Amino acid sequence: MRNFRFLILGLVLLVSCNTAVRQNAMQKRLANLDSLLNQMPRVVLDSLEQMDISDYPEFDQAYYNLLLTIARDKAYVEFRDDSIISSATDWFRAGKDPLLFARSLIYLGIVRYSLNPMDTLPYLHVRKHSRQTL
Repeated sequence: MRNFRFLILGLVLLVSCNTAVRQNAMQKRLANLDSLLNQMPRVVLDSLEQMDISDYPEFDQAYYNLLLTIARDKAYVEFRDDSIISSATDWFRAGKDPLLFARSLIYLGIVRYSLNPMDTLPYLHVRKHSRQTL
């Protein structure tokens, strides 16, 4: 019985360590793709579209959605809706990463403007948050 407890404890530790390493690897991979966005947006877009991030934490998913939106914009892919960037913006709005929140607001405006160029709605978020920081 005692050996069984040690075996279970060992398995739990192994699984938890593996999960932390896997999450850290995903964050590094996303950061590397982020650094390549300006030079090779189409390559980054292809890499992002092949990834499955459904099992990763919300931060990784929000960062992925932001990068996917930026890559689509830089690769001149037409936007169908703003759901991807909206979910990233909503997550970053909680104040977890101000720089990524600012980037997500910019791209939320870009996406919404591309969906309806005559609409001023995309600028409401920028105006609202710029007044709060001043």
